Amino acid sequence: MSEQDNMPEHEGGDDLVAAEFVLGALDNDERASISRRIEQDPEFARLVDDWEERLEGLGSEFKPVEPPAQIAASIRRRLFDENASYEGNAPGKGWFSRLWNNASAWRALAAAAVLAFAGLSFYNLAPRPAAEEARYVSSLAPTESDVHYFVVYDARDGNVRLSHVTGARPEGRDFELWVIEDGTPRSLGVIPEGQRVRMAVADRSASELKGDAIFAITTEPQGGSPSGAPTGPVVAQGDINAI
Repeated sequence: MSEQDNMPEHEGGDDLVAAEFVLGALDNDERASISRRIEQDPEFARLVDDWEERLEGLGSEFKPVEPPAQIAASIRRRLFDENASYEGNAPGKGWFSRLWNNASAWRALAAAAVLAFAGLSFYNLAPRPAAEEARYVSSLAPTESDVHYFVVYDARDGNVRLSHVTGARPEGRDFELWVIEDGTPRSLGVIPEGQRVRMAVADRSASELKGDAIFAITTEPQGGSPSGAPTGPVVAQGDINAI
């Protein structure tokens, strides 16, 4: 049995794992495991290459620079009271990966700004995909909370894939995912527990997943909102960006 056969399957799907790898959103052990898988699995390696190509254009005007270790360490101490040393090894293969270290809290703060820029950049960098092949990405940044999710929606299979970056759900409550267009929220369902999960999206709701909508997460009673409308506070939200 090969090492690849022993690798755990990620409920969020290979596409989400490949995106996380390129974004640097994996811990050291996961990154090492995925690096080995890239060498063994050509199909998965193509997924990683695909994400690298999509995100490469974002940095075409910028020259990557490795920050001095003492500066990176000072920033992390001030933000997170950490003494961890800076790791210069890139989690992925391109310029984008070199901008990220393996601190999930730092990524959570930065992801929203990066993806907002991505939405503007890809509009000019690539042709818009056909509606039936549309793919969207969103960083749901904390809103008066520490909850952060990274979300990928692929219209080809009608699934939303979520990566839980930070923030625990309150005891006795559930996280519910909403798509909001023109100020009207529509529930996509209760988010399953787990670091990487997927949710099937009904056709009616899928029609609202487009660039001028946003994702939002609220805390609701177990099983979801009893009224079909949000009843709890919004703990995370983010723009939906076509890729």
